[in-house]
Amino acid sequence: IAEAVESSFEENIFATGKLEVRDKQEFYADDNTIITDVMVDAGQKVKKGQTILRMDDSNLTVEASQNRLACDDIRAKIVNSKSNLRLYEQDYGLAQKEYENYKILFAEGAISQKELEEAEKKLNEAKERLIVERDANLPLLEAQLKQAELIYSESLKKLEKTVIISPMDGVLLNLPVKKGQKVEVGKLLAQIGNSDNLYIETGINEVDAARLKVGDKVEITNNALLTESLQGTVEYISPIAEAVTTSQGEQNQVKIRITVDTGRGIDQLKPGFNVNLKIILEQKDKAIVVPLEAVVQNAKKELVYVVGQDNIVEEREVRTGLSNELFTEIISGLSVGEKVILNPSEGIQNGVKVIVDAASN
Repeated sequence: IAEAVESSFEENIFATGKLEVRDKQEFYADDNTIITDVMVDAGQKVKKGQTILRMDDSNLTVEASQNRLACDDIRAKIVNSKSNLRLYEQDYGLAQKEYENYKILFAEGAISQKELEEAEKKLNEAKERLIVERDANLPLLEAQLKQAELIYSESLKKLEKTVIISPMDGVLLNLPVKKGQKVEVGKLLAQIGNSDNLYIETGINEVDAARLKVGDKVEITNNALLTESLQGTVEYISPIAEAVTTSQGEQNQVKIRITVDTGRGIDQLKPGFNVNLKIILEQKDKAIVVPLEAVVQNAKKELVYVVGQDNIVEEREVRTGLSNELFTEIISGLSVGEKVILNPSEGIQNGVKVIVDAASN
C-alpha cells in the first residue's frame, strides 16, 4: 500500500540531449598546404583577434607579389596612355585650327588644292590617333587593371587565410591538425565557438511533443559534472515528426531546441557533453498524489482501492489530474492520509479484508 500525500507536484517529460554551441565558426583549407605553427590547444579559451594557427604561405606570397607587380605595370601603362591622350588632344586641336585657316587661304587662292588636302589628311590622322587612344587603348587598360586588381585582391585573401584568427571570444572546440601536418583543400582546420551561448537539440516522441509549448521550463542535469541543475527554456518545436531509429526500434520523433540560460554552473559544461533534461509541463504548489500503480482503469472509470478500518477494502472512483513517470494527482475521490493498494490483483474487490504488507506501508 501507499499513502495519499499532499505535496508540490510537477508533470514532466524526460529526455537526453547534447550541448551544442550556437555561435560557431569553422575554418577549412583553401589550398594543399602545410601547418607551420599551432598557437592554441583544443578546448582552450581564445580572445577575438587571437591567432590560432599558421600555414605555409611562401607560394601565396610570391603569387601575391607577382599579381601586385602586374597591377603596377598596367597602372604605368594607363599613366602613359593618359599622357598620350593629352598630347593627341592638343595635336587634334592644332590640326583643326590649321585646317580651318587653310580653307580660308584656299578660298582666297593663297594655297593650292594639294596643300588643303594635306591639311585635311593631317587633321584626320590626328583625330584617328585621339579616338584610338581615348576609346580603345585607355578603356582596355582600365579594364585590364580592374581584372588584375581583382586577381591581386583574391591572392591577398588567400594569403590572409593562411593565418587562422579567432573572430570572437570563445573556445577552440576542435583542432584536428598539428604542426608540420600536410593538409588538402577542404580539410577542417579549426572550429571556434562561444561556449557561453549553448543550446540543446533533441527528439521527443510525438505523443509527448503534442503536450509541449514554446516557453516551457527545463531542468538540465549531469550527475557527474554538475553539482546543481541548470535552467533552460524550450525555444523551438518542429512542426513535423521524423522517423528515427532508436534502441527501441524506429520511432516518430519531433525535434525540439532548448536554450541554456546563462548563470551559475554553466562554466562547468562544455560543448558536446551529454545532459539529462526534465521538461516541466505544469506545476502545482499543492496536490494530493499517489503512485501511478494505485490507479486502475475499469470501464472508462478510474478506480483506487482504499484500505479502511479493520483493513477492509473500499473500491472508490477518483478523478485524476497531472501525472509523471511515478505519481498521479488525485483531484477528487481521495483524501490526504488514506491508504491505497498498489497494483491491485483481481482478488482485490470492494469489501474484502486484506493483510497489509508492513514493508510497503
